[in-house]
Amino acid sequence: MTVNTPPSRNSPCPCGSGKRYKACCGALVTGPSATATPAVAAEPSQTDVDALIALYQAGRYQVLETEARGRLEHQPDHPLVLRLLAAALSQQGKDALETWRRLSDLSPTDAEAHNNLGNGLARLGRFEEAAARYRLALAVNTQIGATHHNLANTLLELGQFEAALDSAQHAVALQPGHAESHNTLGGALLELGRLDEAAASFRQAIALTPRWAEPHANLANVLQDQGQLDAAVTAYDRALSLDPNFVEVLVNRGNALRAQGGLAQAVASYQRAIQARPTFAEAFAALGATLRLQGETTSAREACQSALALKPDLASAMTTLG
Repeated sequence: MTVNTPPSRNSPCPCGSGKRYKACCGALVTGPSATATPAVAAEPSQTDVDALIALYQAGRYQVLETEARGRLEHQPDHPLVLRLLAAALSQQGKDALETWRRLSDLSPTDAEAHNNLGNGLARLGRFEEAAARYRLALAVNTQIGATHHNLANTLLELGQFEAALDSAQHAVALQPGHAESHNTLGGALLELGRLDEAAASFRQAIALTPRWAEPHANLANVLQDQGQLDAAVTAYDRALSLDPNFVEVLVNRGNALRAQGGLAQAVASYQRAIQARPTFAEAFAALGATLRLQGETTSAREACQSALALKPDLASAMTTLG
C-alpha cells in the first residue's frame, strides 16, 4: 500500500481552504477546534475520530477515504467526517465538490466549507456560483483574508474589476505578508489602468516571494504598457529564469522585442512558446505577424493558418492573413 507524505505545516492545505496546513487540516491532530461546526448527527466514538485523524496525519488518504465513507453510511451528516473525506479526496486529486457542498448546506455557519466549495466551483469555471459561496463565507466571518483573496480572483474572472479591487484590498489588509494577495491586487489595479499602483503591488509580491515567476511577469506587462520596453524585457527574462516554459511570458516578451524592432529575437521567443505549448494559438498568430514584417510571406501565412486551425475566431491571425 502506498503511503503519501503529508504536507509540511507551512504549505497550503490540500483541502483547498487557502489556509496554511498547520492552521487547517493539520490542526486536526488535536481534534476539532472550539469553533468547529456543531455536529448534526450522533458523535462517533473518540476512538473512531482519532483513527481517522491518524490516517490523515500519516498521509494514508485512500484508506481515509474508504474509512470515512464507511462512517458516513451510518452517520451521513457528520461534519468532521465529511471534512476529513473532502480533505482526503482533495489530497488524492479527486473531486471533493459534492462533499464540500454537503458540508456547506448542512452547516450554514461553517465559513471554511463555503470557502472550499467556492474554490471547487471556481476551478470548474463556475465563477458566479463561486462568488456567491465566498460571500456566504464572508457573511459568517469577514476576517478571512484567504476568502477575500479568492473572491477577488473570481471577480477578476467575471470582469468586475472595481469589486475585485475592493476584495483584494481587504485581503492585503488582513494578510499583508501574503504575496498572492498583493499580486491579485496588482491585477485589479492593472485592469483599471492604475499602472503605477499596479507596479507597486507586483513589486511587493516579488519582495515577499522573489522566486515566484508570476509577479515578475505581471510587472513586465505593466512596464510594457508604460512604454518602458527595456525594463519590461528584463522583467520578462527574470520570470523566464524562474519558469522557462511560461508561454504567455514568451509571447509577451516577443511582443516587447518586436516593438523595439528586434524582429529576429521576437520570432525566437514565439518559437520557444510554440515548442513549449504546440496548441497555443496566440503564439502562432504573433509569429505570423512578425514573419510578415520580415517579408516572410509564405511562412507568415502558414503560422496564421496554424493559429486559426487551433482557434478559428482568433482576430489577430485573421488580420495578418488579410
